[in-house]
Amino acid sequence: MLIRELIPGYLEELKILNRSPLTIRNIRGALNAMVLFLEHEGITELVQFNRDALHLFQEDLAYRLTAKGKQLSVSTREKYLCSVRGFARYLYATDYLTADLSKDDHVAEAAETLTKGDPGAR
Repeated sequence: MLIRELIPGYLEELKILNRSPLTIRNIRGALNAMVLFLEHEGITELVQFNRDALHLFQEDLAYRLTAKGKQLSVSTREKYLCSVRGFARYLYATDYLTADLSKDDHVAEAAETLTKGDPGAR
């Protein structure tokens, strides 16, 4: 099963949970960015979706530039990562994944580390 195919179910779940349309739109954008990046890396199937894939995406966010050539702000990177963790929790709760990838402490630690040495991120 393709990772991309599972996103609409997650977004529908968010509607049921009464999340605002703007929140859902932002989450959709973050998940689409993740899927596009993973597809570029050759990761399309759910069986390939693991902690290593999430770390690759996180690393990409750290070096991704905006249209103006600046790094993404820390808050933007955090929003992307929160959206991805929520999607991973959904996949685990619905038995698509056997491990809860959202509980990876390295993701939170790495996000914190990215902000410490980045004076432009404040």
